[in-house]
Amino acid sequence: MAIPEWMVSPAEVATTSKKGGSFTKTNFIRKTMNQLRKAVVEELATEKHARGTGLWQGLDPRAKLVCVVLLILSAGMSSSIWELVTIGLGTAVVMALSRLPVWTLQKKIWGFIPLVTIVISLPAALNLFTKGTPLLVLAHPGWSGTFWGMTLPAEIYLTQEGMLAVARLGLRVGVSLSLAALLVLTTPVGEIFKALRAFRLPTLLVTVLEMSYRYLVVFLQFSLEMWEARFLRTVGRIPLGRQQRLVASSMGALFAKSMAFADEVHLAMRSRGYSGELAFPYRRSLKARDWGWCLASAGTLLAVLLI
Repeated sequence: MAIPEWMVSPAEVATTSKKGGSFTKTNFIRKTMNQLRKAVVEELATEKHARGTGLWQGLDPRAKLVCVVLLILSAGMSSSIWELVTIGLGTAVVMALSRLPVWTLQKKIWGFIPLVTIVISLPAALNLFTKGTPLLVLAHPGWSGTFWGMTLPAEIYLTQEGMLAVARLGLRVGVSLSLAALLVLTTPVGEIFKALRAFRLPTLLVTVLEMSYRYLVVFLQFSLEMWEARFLRTVGRIPLGRQQRLVASSMGALFAKSMAFADEVHLAMRSRGYSGELAFPYRRSLKARDWGWCLASAGTLLAVLLI
């Protein structure tokens, strides 16, 4: 499914003049619309990649789920930075062979959550918490003592062992996110939920997850339509108080619409024979390449545990 050009092109923001100056017209409405449109575009792009013809798109979803779980366990149990880097590079290579936008994905994956994880965990690398070889001296208090049961040293510095632990933590987070992104971007969402059911997860849990995901996308479209209608009926600048009331009323209207929509969906399901349990048929059999990927992932986990 092709993404319309108007959805990916940058929005033109209308401006007007007032006493020789200029200000942005309905700026917050435009920003809200752009964010909602961006979420819809990303959802369409995900489905487009999942239905492509790359390396991982041809694998059975159950095999991909097993591979991702085993590799995430490998990353979580690894104590070697080189092992984590190897798994991360291997994931990037598989992304490229699956015809995914590797560079764009890596920037999104590594540019926020792993960095935040590293920043938050940096204090643990201080010699106050992790003893070891000094790497970077930060302060010379010149005195030592005990404060709330903690021994304060004469020097405060980052230790080499602590920094290695922080680096391992950041790499684990980034590699795990990369593997999860690989699974989601190469597998249609419906197939992922069928694979979960194939592993005997409770039917109710899988049903709730699937319906929640699908109707979040529907409500994104509802929200976008609401804000587009609001934008077309708005003239001039909107004071802050009015903006806040618009947001509150939109939230209330969307909540009421979601409740009514839920009732309509349930009645439609009952009229089609729904009795409280959905069927998740899975008649495909695993092929040799599916077993090969599973064995390779299991071998990776075994190597991490033994080395």
